[in-house]
Amino acid sequence: MNRTTTLPTRVTRTARTLLQGRERGGISVELVVLVIGLFIIAGLVIAGVTAFVTGQLGQLG
Repeated sequence: MNRTTTLPTRVTRTARTLLQGRERGGISVELVVLVIGLFIIAGLVIAGVTAFVTGQLGQLG
């Protein structure tokens, strides 16, 4: 894969590949795990940014 490929593009390509595959039963489990993983990563990023901003605001006053 190209290094400039974004994460959403990779996820979309992977999902399309899985949907076009022969094993239809395994798609839902893999897709659910992928989506849950993305939500966890997004939550960690949001928590990190929130903690950083809160720390910077504490230094102002």
